Amino acid sequence: IYNALFDIFLCSLLLTYQTERFPEAPVSETEGQFLGWYDAAGNKLTSDTLFMTDTDYTAVFSDSASFVIRFDDNGTASTVEAAYGVTFGSLDLFKNENDGFVAWQNAATGALVADVDIVTGPASLRALYGGETVYSYGELIAALEARLPAISLGGDIEIQDTVAVDYDCILIGNGFGLIRPAGFTGILLSVENGVTGGETDPGVSGDGTSLTVVNALVDGMNLPAEGAAVYVNEATKLIMSGVTVQNNLAQGIVADQGTDLLLSHCVIQNNRTDARYWSTDGGGIYIDGGYSGEPSLLTMNDCIVSGNTASGDGGGVYADNTKLILNRCEISDNQAENDGGGIYISGNGDTPAAIITDTILEWNAANSGGGFRWDFIIVHLYGETVIRNNIATRGGGASSSGGNDDDNILYMHDSSAICYNTAEKGGGVYMDEGVLVMYDNSSIDHNKAVGGDGGGVYDSDYAVYQYGGVIRDNEADGFGGGVYSSTDATFTKGLMFDNTAGIAGDDLYNGSWGEVHELYRAVRRAASMGMEAAAKSGEGG
Repeated sequence: IYNALFDIFLCSLLLTYQTERFPEAPVSETEGQFLGWYDAAGNKLTSDTLFMTDTDYTAVFSDSASFVIRFDDNGTASTVEAAYGVTFGSLDLFKNENDGFVAWQNAATGALVADVDIVTGPASLRALYGGETVYSYGELIAALEARLPAISLGGDIEIQDTVAVDYDCILIGNGFGLIRPAGFTGILLSVENGVTGGETDPGVSGDGTSLTVVNALVDGMNLPAEGAAVYVNEATKLIMSGVTVQNNLAQGIVADQGTDLLLSHCVIQNNRTDARYWSTDGGGIYIDGGYSGEPSLLTMNDCIVSGNTASGDGGGVYADNTKLILNRCEISDNQAENDGGGIYISGNGDTPAAIITDTILEWNAANSGGGFRWDFIIVHLYGETVIRNNIATRGGGASSSGGNDDDNILYMHDSSAICYNTAEKGGGVYMDEGVLVMYDNSSIDHNKAVGGDGGGVYDSDYAVYQYGGVIRDNEADGFGGGVYSSTDATFTKGLMFDNTAGIAGDDLYNGSWGEVHELYRAVRRAASMGMEAAAKSGEGG
C-alpha cells in the first residue's frame, strides 16, 4: 500500500484505456510541486497507462510526500522514511561499511542506486557483495567457468577473446577495465543466452541471463575492431552503473531484439560505426527490438552519450522498436551522416512511447534531425528537457518523415524547449508526416532556417497544435519565421511573437489559408493589448 504523507487532493476519475487526455495538474495550497497522480498501490499515472476499470487517483505533492525505503542486507531488513527530493546518500542506512559491499540495488528494477540519486518514491533496496578478485584474462575466464555469482577486477585486463557471460552474474570493476589489445578485433564483453541464476547447475538451458556491471571501463582503445565493445544477445538483460564504454571503432553497445538495457551514471563516448561490420547505425548505442516479439527496453538515468559517430543513423543512440526512457541524461557532440545526430528512434505504430525527462541534447549534427529523429513512434518531452545548438539540413532540433497522424507525434510538456538550433528547413522542428503538440510552458525559440522556411517549425503534412507554450524569436530566410505550415494548424493557447521571415509570414505562414494569418494576428494584437494594460495597472508585465 502506498503510504506517503501528503496534502490530499482526491479525484475520482472514470477512466478507460480509451482516455486520451489527463486531468489538469492540481495546485497545492502550500505551493508544493505536483509529482503526479497515484493509485492506491503506488502506481503513477503515465502517458502509456492502460485503464480497464474505473480507478481512484490521488494527487501527490513534493512538500508533503515521504516514502518508506526498505534496506535488505543479506537477510537483515530495515526501513526508513525519507522525504521526496533527498538523496539516498543522506540516509543513514545507505552507508554500508561491511567487507565486500559493492552497492545497493533496487529490487524491483535491478538498477544500482548511487548516493547522489534522489528519492522520488517508495523503494526496496538489497545489498550486493563482491566475490573473487581476478587479475588476468585467464583468471577471469576461470571464474566465469566456475559460475561465480560475483567477480571483482583487481586491475585492467587485456581481452584475448570475447568475455561471454551466460548466467546471472555481477562484475565489479573497481575502476578497472576490459581493454582491447592490438590484434584482437572481436566483441569485448557479451551477454549470452544460457543458464539463469548464478547458482544454477552448469549445463541447464534457459535464457533471460542478467549481467550487472559496476564501476568499470570497457575500452576499444581506438584499435581496429570488427565487433562492438559490448554485445547483448536476444532476450537477455544488461545492467550497468558507473561504467564507461569508449573508443570502439565498431560501435559501443549493440543489443539484439527483446533485450533490456538499464544504464545509470554511465558514459558512452567516442565510439563509431564501421560499415564493414554489423551496422552503420548507432555509434554509441544500437538496440533493435525487431518486429516479431515484444519491444526491447532502453532505460538511461544520469548518463552521458558524447562524441559518437554513425555513418548511417543515430550518432549517439539508435533505437528501433524499443521503449526508450531517458532521465537526466546528456546527449552531446554526436554525429550521423544520415538521420538523428543525437538519437534516432523509430517504431512500428505499436511501440510504446519514448519518455525523455530533464535531458539535454546539444551540439549534435545530422542530415535530418540534428538533435533527434523520430518515425512511427510517439515521443514525450517532460520537465526541463532542452534540445539546443544542434544542426542539420532538415530539422536542426528534431525531425520526422515517416508515420501516421496517430502514431507519429511529438508532445512537448512542462518547460521542455527546442532552441538555438539551425537547419535549412525547420530550424527547430521539421515534419513531413509528423504531428507536433505543445503544452504548458514549453517553448520553441531562437531557432533559424538558413536559406529556407520554418525558423521554428516546418510542417508539410499532418498538423501543429499549440495548446500552451510559446513560439518566439525564431528566424527564417524564406517563409514562416515562427511556423511554416502547408496543412492543419491549431493555436488554442500560448503565444507566438517576435519571429521574423525574410520573405513572408513572420510568425505564421500557410499559403493555402491566408485568413488564418489575419485571425491569428488579430488574436495576437488583442493579447498584446491585454498584457500591456495589465502591466500599466500593475497586474502583470
